[in-house]
Amino acid sequence: MITPHHDIPELHHANTILPGISKPGLLMSYLSQLCQVAKTYETVESNPIPPVFDNCTHVLTVDNDVAARDLYRSIISKDVTGLQDIVETLTKCRDTNPWAFESLVILAQKLLEMSDFEGALQASSRALELQLEWGTLWVSSRDMKE
Repeated sequence: MITPHHDIPELHHANTILPGISKPGLLMSYLSQLCQVAKTYETVESNPIPPVFDNCTHVLTVDNDVAARDLYRSIISKDVTGLQDIVETLTKCRDTNPWAFESLVILAQKLLEMSDFEGALQASSRALELQLEWGTLWVSSRDMKE
């Protein structure tokens, strides 16, 4: 994410893997806290509990949000190299923040490279579940109907 007055847009290049030189934002811990507020309202059909954070039953700590972001960033910025080290780092990232899907997509790709088809299927399936829960634009309307 490019943050106004804190980033240099000229350093961003189209051929880099997102988020490029920028660190992803730290919003998930805050959103998990907002889910706790949402749970205090009576659940009615017009105001259901969001499915994120296991139907608002978990709170992601700021420390885990930061740790998972930094683990993910170490892969994107190529601070961690070597297929086994990348998989271990992404697995730790998943365990630190089990509600973020981006690291799971890359983990699935790396597990495929290692011919761990079952692990890749699990990681990609969970990534898709999370994308649907978050209602992201990464999921096509066709996927939403199935």
